[in-house]
Amino acid sequence: MTLHKVRYEVDPYNRLIIGETGRKSRVQRFRKVLDGKFKIGPKNSLIYHVKAPDRQGPDAPHQVKLRGDWSLTKEHNLKLTLDNWHRQTLGDELTLQGEIAHVEAHTLLFAVTTRSKDSVSTNILKLDGSWQANKHNQLTFRVKKEAAKYDTLTLEGVWELDKKHNLIYCYKKRRGKGKSTLTFRGRWDIKGPYALSYSLSDDSGFELRADMGRLNRDSIKYEVGVGFKPVKRTVVLYGKWTVKRETGAITFGLKHGLGKGPEMDLTLSNDIWGADGQAFLKLLKSEKEAAITAGIGRRW
Repeated sequence: MTLHKVRYEVDPYNRLIIGETGRKSRVQRFRKVLDGKFKIGPKNSLIYHVKAPDRQGPDAPHQVKLRGDWSLTKEHNLKLTLDNWHRQTLGDELTLQGEIAHVEAHTLLFAVTTRSKDSVSTNILKLDGSWQANKHNQLTFRVKKEAAKYDTLTLEGVWELDKKHNLIYCYKKRRGKGKSTLTFRGRWDIKGPYALSYSLSDDSGFELRADMGRLNRDSIKYEVGVGFKPVKRTVVLYGKWTVKRETGAITFGLKHGLGKGPEMDLTLSNDIWGADGQAFLKLLKSEKEAAITAGIGRRW
């Protein structure tokens, strides 16, 4: 019995197309569009559940399990590049048209709308993993796989901050009517002279490379480059400075943009900026906070 490789595609309506080719000749034997829907399986694999397989032909499977490497297209669609597993063809690419619906510390939710002759349905694909920033300060999601392996989804656009200091990412599809906005809810911190951190959890978040920091009477200001050809983004964290005289540390109470109380605190040691930090600490100690008009800035 000759074993044939199976080739998979996805049509514009997010339906799976299955075709059988000869192992050597690769002559097309059959090609069939199957009605069904995609779901995420164990270890972030992809499963296609076939709707009423008995009505779609004698050879229609009940479900198809697919494995490969996840990535994100420039249009922010989800792509799976298949590996050489069982009967699937190495290198086939399945691109699911849809929207990133929601993000959390360890999940990315992707909405996929599937259309058939008699129905339209939308389901959510839930990928598990964690968030990081790459060396270009772009936001990336590490899709967890078996052992210590992972795939990387990269949000290649430029992020912003909203009025509550939340990190947000907006994108627009070329054929879309509006923008999609993703909001990351985390906690800002300063890890060192080169690291501005935004933590979503203990093991998920973004450590950003800051080129310039400036301390002012009611804010900390950073210049951050994002992307391969860096686009400059200014990160300004507004709040109120307080000196802990017993420990010699500076506390910055971060406020959101609605004029309410502190949302979170950043505690800075007096040597985090070296001599500049010590000078700023002395300035805070020697002057009333209301009278301080500027801090000390330096290029990292």
